[in-house]
Amino acid sequence: MEIPVIMATGHLPMDEFARKPWLKPEAMLQRPFSNDELLVSVKNILCTDDGDDGPGETLLTKYL
Repeated sequence: MEIPVIMATGHLPMDEFARKPWLKPEAMLQRPFSNDELLVSVKNILCTDDGDDGPGETLLTKYL
């Protein structure tokens, strides 16, 4: 099962992601971030079509 991850941090560990690409989250927010930035990230992740069940499918209905 894949679980989308949003990373919120004061320091983006890009060097760590270069060494271990499997650790890369779906979205990264650098602190401090606004509620609007968080909501945009969540919406972008949940409204992504993964291609499994045809056009128009979103993860929003899958996870909520």
